[in-house]
Amino acid sequence: MSTVIPETARSNGGRIPVSSTADATSEIQRYLGAAARATGELARYLGSSDFSTIRRDTERRIKDRPVTAVLIGMGLGILLGRLLRRN
Repeated sequence: MSTVIPETARSNGGRIPVSSTADATSEIQRYLGAAARATGELARYLGSSDFSTIRRDTERRIKDRPVTAVLIGMGLGILLGRLLRRN
C-alpha cells in the first residue's frame, strides 16, 4: 500500500501541464484579490456611515434587485443554519 501512491504520482505526474496549474493559481489569486478589495470597501463603508444611511442604501439595493436580495438572504440563512447546527 505504501508504494501505490508514489508510483501513481510518478506515472501520472507528467499528465498535468505546468501552465494549467499556474493559470489556475493566478485565477484563484485574482478572485481572492477581488474578494479582499470588496471586503475592504465594505469595511470602509460600514465604518464611515451611520445606521440610517446603511438602512436607506440597503433598502434601495433590495428594491433595485429583489431576486438577488432573496438569493443572498437564502444563502445567508443556509450558512447561519449550518453554523448553528454544528454547535
